[in-house]
Amino acid sequence: MKKKILILSLSLISFLGIGQTIDQLGYYYKNGITGLSSKDNFMILSNGEIVDNSDPTSPTLISTFSCPYGHTVIVKGDYSYFGTGMSNNLFIADISNITFPIQESFIDFTIGNGVSGMDISENILFVSLGMNGIVCSIDITDNSNPIMLDTLYIAGGHCYDIKIQNDYVFAAHEGGLKIIDITNPSDLQLITSIGSFYSAIDINGNQAYLGKYTGGVDVFDITDPTNPSPLFSILNSGGTALDLKYSENLLYLATNSVGLFIYKLESNAAEEMAYFQNVGNGQSFSVCLQDSLILLSGLVNGVAILQYDSTGTVGVQSLPSNEDIHLYPNPASSFVSIDNNGLPLNNIKIYDINGKLVKQFETIISNGKIDLSNLKNGEYMLRFETNDKIIIKKIVKFD
Repeated sequence: MKKKILILSLSLISFLGIGQTIDQLGYYYKNGITGLSSKDNFMILSNGEIVDNSDPTSPTLISTFSCPYGHTVIVKGDYSYFGTGMSNNLFIADISNITFPIQESFIDFTIGNGVSGMDISENILFVSLGMNGIVCSIDITDNSNPIMLDTLYIAGGHCYDIKIQNDYVFAAHEGGLKIIDITNPSDLQLITSIGSFYSAIDINGNQAYLGKYTGGVDVFDITDPTNPSPLFSILNSGGTALDLKYSENLLYLATNSVGLFIYKLESNAAEEMAYFQNVGNGQSFSVCLQDSLILLSGLVNGVAILQYDSTGTVGVQSLPSNEDIHLYPNPASSFVSIDNNGLPLNNIKIYDINGKLVKQFETIISNGKIDLSNLKNGEYMLRFETNDKIIIKKIVKFD
């Protein structure tokens, strides 16, 4: 039986194991798959392999395209774009005949340090290039003759991933969410920056979802791209957010030390619905949504083919007043007292703002205190379990 998640502050996000409802249908075993995309019932892998997964229980390799050190891949129509890591190249392949991909063209970037992200707007391919924080625009009107248009250097670290909406590129960068005006693809203009240490991005409507290098997700309102504003954050202790995808009020988050988390987003809050532990597969680098399937790539064993059953999930609801829990004082310097009205609280955990577990207690039966004296100043989340609920509240430590 799933436990209800009670969010007691708009700034708090529920998280951690409500019960696994993700089924593993099959596995494609191959080392070093850091990126993947799809076309119809085929997986297009960053190493150039094309796999038929029309039968998810028995994925079958049908062809291979040569792209040494392939790191990331996207598909548009009959073409695949393979970006490499160590060799800093871009391969463009015609995959109209899925069993016999043909190289259309090749770009050897003389700048940057590997292709880390790509997206396409009409006939312009935008590429983020590695540790130099570079974003390039490339005219692919003729895929056999791609033309470099402009290169934008963004100081402050690695540019990990990019997404396009309307006339803007939104970049997940170590220095924050970087927003670039691409009205003229030959003259890229950085217009604003917010936040820090982002490693993945997806966009839906007026919201941008930024995976954090330190774990978790920040969500921004990008109605006005020149002035983005933070909406809420999702805390997650699964390590660096290496990829994320949004679809139909669900956010799919791939992390480098656990696997896949699925969150339901509603009213500027998130509820963790399920997670899949990618056991023995190292970092979960990329997640791709293919109809009803979830494709999750791992560094060691390849691609897990998953399916999520959302039936019977429980939404966020208000906490009844006779079961309310009060923390005081808040902010607190040394101790915080818990007034739980006699409600038994078990498995009490304290997480920092990055989702790292910093303290844990077995149980509190009656009103008690929690020692905060060894914690640094800042915001923390207290997570309590009752017989049928998970309750999360925020505290502030301030000496």
